[in-house]
Amino acid sequence: MSGSCDFVQLGASLEVIREHACDPGQFQLIPDPDHSGIRIEKSTSFMGHVLQFFTDVANLFPKIQLPCSSSGNFPNEEAKVRRTLRNVAKEFEKALVEMRATGSQYREALLRSSRSSTGPERKERANIFHIADTLHSLFPGKWRDLALDVAPLQKLFMAHISKPILQEPEMKTVAQFQRDHAMAAVEGILFQPFPMQSFSAIIHGEHLDAGQQEALNDWNRCLDEKRKLLTVGLLHLALWGVLEAILNENGETIAFAKKLASFEWELFRSYKSSGFRLFAEEDPDHLAWLKSLEGMGEKIIHLRGERLLLGNKVECAAFADQKVVVYNIEGDTSRQVMISLVNQVQLGLWQAACEEIAWGVVPPIRCLGLHPYGNFCLIERVHSSLTDSLSWLSSAAKVDQNDEPILRPIVDFLAAMKQEKVPPTSLLLKNFFLVRDTLTWFLRSFPLMEQMPTYPEEHKFRLVQQFELFAISCAKNNRFVFRHLIYESGFIDHPLVQLYREAMIDRLSGHEISEVEVLAKEGIVDDVITQQLKAFIDNFPEAQNRLYARLQPRLKDPALQSELKKAIVQELVAFQRDFGYCTIVHPRLLEDSHISIIENHLMGVEKYRGLFE
Repeated sequence: MSGSCDFVQLGASLEVIREHACDPGQFQLIPDPDHSGIRIEKSTSFMGHVLQFFTDVANLFPKIQLPCSSSGNFPNEEAKVRRTLRNVAKEFEKALVEMRATGSQYREALLRSSRSSTGPERKERANIFHIADTLHSLFPGKWRDLALDVAPLQKLFMAHISKPILQEPEMKTVAQFQRDHAMAAVEGILFQPFPMQSFSAIIHGEHLDAGQQEALNDWNRCLDEKRKLLTVGLLHLALWGVLEAILNENGETIAFAKKLASFEWELFRSYKSSGFRLFAEEDPDHLAWLKSLEGMGEKIIHLRGERLLLGNKVECAAFADQKVVVYNIEGDTSRQVMISLVNQVQLGLWQAACEEIAWGVVPPIRCLGLHPYGNFCLIERVHSSLTDSLSWLSSAAKVDQNDEPILRPIVDFLAAMKQEKVPPTSLLLKNFFLVRDTLTWFLRSFPLMEQMPTYPEEHKFRLVQQFELFAISCAKNNRFVFRHLIYESGFIDHPLVQLYREAMIDRLSGHEISEVEVLAKEGIVDDVITQQLKAFIDNFPEAQNRLYARLQPRLKDPALQSELKKAIVQELVAFQRDFGYCTIVHPRLLEDSHISIIENHLMGVEKYRGLFE
């Protein structure tokens, strides 16, 4: 038990122990009869049968000294297993010492390469591979959560010797070694050292000089050429190790998750057309973890030592489109869990992008915590998407007191858009969400909402109709809610709306108008707006004629026809305005029911009563 660790035998024993721990009924553990080493076999294997045979013989003839035993004194089966497990735990302590030393040597070589063009020696990488290959049973899930990977082992060791094989410090050593192994693997696959000087400049927010840029470009081209030989998870963990080595920090994985996301976002944003396209690809290890999670009866995950029991899945088109799934958390009314359906990099990139380029008018759903490996993140609880069936209660011009707090953030968004004159990249209702903090409602977006990079000044009036349609969709056929959104946001008095209204009055008053000339007076030269204005004013003459045909026979005096026509114009303008429509004709304007509404209202207005018999 002295000297260097026997990694091959330790790895083989750990593999057998893990299999038994995961399924205790599958086979029994058979220790080496001399019970002084770390060798352990399956009861179902050939060597297991051989060892069991010698044990049985020795128990029958305790005074016979067998070649494979150092003593004729054989304790019971449980005692033999306990002693072997203690030996395994001691041997693993040796392994940890060698893992720390080997990883440290490799990282030192990496840092040397940040000051020169040479990378780690092949021997340094080979030592890492030897340890990782023989101890693969410790982390079979690769690039996943080590605590989950070793949970069965921990339980078995605690049951037999009341001591876990990995305490918290040892867990960090193994996790660090995983990153060392990932770095060595990526270097070996690419056959090219990391451009540490370039990475260091990016991490510290420095400008890359010509040499650093060239080195990064060369590495990126190599990554692109050999991308099919890598997985997202492997590159993700390797870059984590690189970041850790450059910052010379370790231990606190939660903080590193955010730092790593920013580093990867910078690489992805600058080089998304080449090697770092890998960040958008599916990762088999992540998908395997996701499948194992979905197969659980109770879906339990952990973050920062907190146990989270997942509840029902949140159904939303925006989540499905972005290939994420969101779960409620049992007993938690303020948070939800978002899981990537692609890889363990996606959510980190999203979080970093939110901080970098999110548009402030409607911020994205807030990320409250990112899992160290990127498997999932905590988000603020979304109440619903604007496409969901919000049950508006308003049934009068003054909106219901229960609707008003929910409508307020939507009104604020529309009002801001009236001032900004620059649209976001998306106005799809499914990408807007309502969240609530105690009694206050907020509007959030997912995916990330960015400001449209370029929007010609001459096209700014096109926004009016876009946002009017947005308000119509939000109202979900509730005319009182729609009117509230348009009036409270100020769109009803937008300069373009005033222009549309004046053009409508001119047309109904019998004046020949040119849409181009009308718009030109306000400096608007836009074919789209011209066509919209023409479509708008062309809809009203028919309603005007139908109203005149119904009301003209009731006139007291034929000489009052001009007064009637003026009254009809005023009522049509008032009807359109009162319902809140700005640049879009009220969709039911020509229906008999609405013609009747306008007719009855006009006849009931005191100043018009003198027109009729």
